[in-house]
Amino acid sequence: MWFDELKRALPRFYTRRYPTNIVGYLRGAGGPIQWRVSALLGRHQSIILGNEPPSEEDWKEAEILQRKRHQHVILIQNISGWIVLQNGGSRRPWGQLFEIDDDRLGICFPKSLERWRRKFG
Repeated sequence: MWFDELKRALPRFYTRRYPTNIVGYLRGAGGPIQWRVSALLGRHQSIILGNEPPSEEDWKEAEILQRKRHQHVILIQNISGWIVLQNGGSRRPWGQLFEIDDDRLGICFPKSLERWRRKFG
């Protein structure tokens, strides 16, 4: 499963101090219907990866300071059919949510893992 590979690639961001089913944190649209609409408009939802809650500095770096009241914990069981692909980060890794297809899973995700490993591993 892609989430297990992600946790192996980024072990310092997925610790036992927090629930292990947390993929990351999102400020904005909290569910797949809204994510799909945003994606159709060319605005994939950004997510800060890791199971530890992000600091305000983490949100600032991800350029998502606004929308504080729309903060969501993203659990693996709630994103069936979706995958996170690399999209940056310097303090913490972050990515964007995409619907899974063969190319994203087989080509884009391995490239994302490699970039995250180089930067944060």
